[in-house]
Amino acid sequence: MKTSFDIAHQYDEAYYERGVETGKSCYSNYRWLPELTIPMCMVLIDTLGIRPRQRVLDFGCAKGYSVKALRMLRRDAHGIDVSPYAIEQADRDAAPYCHLVEDLDSWSLTNRFDHVIAKDVMEHVPYEVIDDTIRSIARMTDSFLMVVPLGRDGRYIIEAYERDVTHIIREDAAWWLNLLERHFANVSWQHHIDGLKDNWHRVDPKGNAVFIARSSLAGSAA
Repeated sequence: MKTSFDIAHQYDEAYYERGVETGKSCYSNYRWLPELTIPMCMVLIDTLGIRPRQRVLDFGCAKGYSVKALRMLRRDAHGIDVSPYAIEQADRDAAPYCHLVEDLDSWSLTNRFDHVIAKDVMEHVPYEVIDDTIRSIARMTDSFLMVVPLGRDGRYIIEAYERDVTHIIREDAAWWLNLLERHFANVSWQHHIDGLKDNWHRVDPKGNAVFIARSSLAGSAA
């Protein structure tokens, strides 16, 4: 079975630094942009109610820019990713808190967070392991925020998302809601929260979804 780590090496230098030019992603010169990342992280803090010094995980942290911003905002932020390149290139301030994780199932058994955030990540996870991935997240937290692009008829509603060759899951909000409700007791969603992906919301107001899942069912899950 192909796991998320089996495809991890797709997220290489070309993906992050020359994605547009190589046709691998929508990234070019992926770098620290504090004027964008710090306000976005403040929105995440306000939305989830992340209190100072609470422990928060950025799931799919890439180079750790959200980890850096959250720590600047006095949250105990950490990050994990499957990309060796991204972790090796992690921002100097975030690097001590960002980790390469090959076996999420095992890692989730020994780590616990007040909140977990996965923004623009879950659509990259292969179908055959997405349920296990959400189960592992539910083991680690009772407060989970996920942002994903939505699909319709096998395509993304926002056509530009097709340009990332590592995008896999193209499903509607009902599909994602059903997935989350297998592992969390309370799940809500909306198409947009001000300050998160505002540019794409202007392209199509129904092209993305923000899910907030609370109260993990992991303790009673098989």
